[in-house]
Amino acid sequence: MFNRRSWVLLIVVILVGLMTLTACNSGNEIRVQNDAVKALLPNQEGYVWLYEGFAEYFHVMEVESIFKEGNGYRYLIQGSVADISSGESDLDFSIAIEYIIQDGTLTQIKQEEVMMDSIFDEIELIRVPLQQGTVWNQTQIDQDGTERTLICTIEEVRTSAGRTYYTVMYQDEDSEYYEKREFRSGIGVTRVETLWVTDDGNFPLEYILYRSLGPDENT
Repeated sequence: MFNRRSWVLLIVVILVGLMTLTACNSGNEIRVQNDAVKALLPNQEGYVWLYEGFAEYFHVMEVESIFKEGNGYRYLIQGSVADISSGESDLDFSIAIEYIIQDGTLTQIKQEEVMMDSIFDEIELIRVPLQQGTVWNQTQIDQDGTERTLICTIEEVRTSAGRTYYTVMYQDEDSEYYEKREFRSGIGVTRVETLWVTDDGNFPLEYILYRSLGPDENT
């Protein structure tokens, strides 16, 4: 027969087992979510994106390394913006980007001076669930040091030629400023639109992916 101590030990064993099972299930769920986000990006080191945009804008980026970190991933990306000044500018035209996938979220961290992209050096690009109507808020610091809250929405999900496309809007809570991105599964970002805010008025700037190259094509 079980005495009181035996019952206590049995209850402790059951509780520890339940806690371990819950932790395993949670870890598996996060792993599945991160893998779903990773499927938005190319899975090859050496992958190259070529983008063009407003006023002869052009930049190129290449995946240098892909690391697994716990249940998530980290992409290290290097690139450069075309210097249309023919070398007369003193600006740094290099691009360094990290894509970090953790907890079902894809975050971009960048270092650049002239890239036609976000006014935020760090921004959450997309998060699960990867379905139309997903909404979340994020607060980031812009390049002027101002804290801004963005209302983010996956506005559209569509499928074409075996690829899934996601359109995400990031609307500043307190101004007209916005960013909009399109993602294509297995490719990554295919279109970026931002609102250029000036004293003379606001107008959108855009760049698009016009070509991507796997490592075997990158010559």
